[in-house]
Amino acid sequence: MNALEQIKSLLNHMAESICDHPENLNISYKSMATLSIKIDIVCDDKDKPHLIGKRGNTIQAVRTILHSTAAKDGWKTYISVN
Repeated sequence: MNALEQIKSLLNHMAESICDHPENLNISYKSMATLSIKIDIVCDDKDKPHLIGKRGNTIQAVRTILHSTAAKDGWKTYISVN
């Protein structure tokens, strides 16, 4: 499994576990430049507070995990929640 597949699988698992309505979850991946990827997470309005967490702690933890997973193979990730 390459780094991009690992990132997608890991993020899908984490986001679905955090959200109460995973059926409304939409994650899009866009390759920006060499070895960097922009990830947009669109979720139900009721799930945003769960995904972001108090003071952004939950989404920051998700970013940290994805950054470290991606960095093993030289990738950079940029994550936004809409």
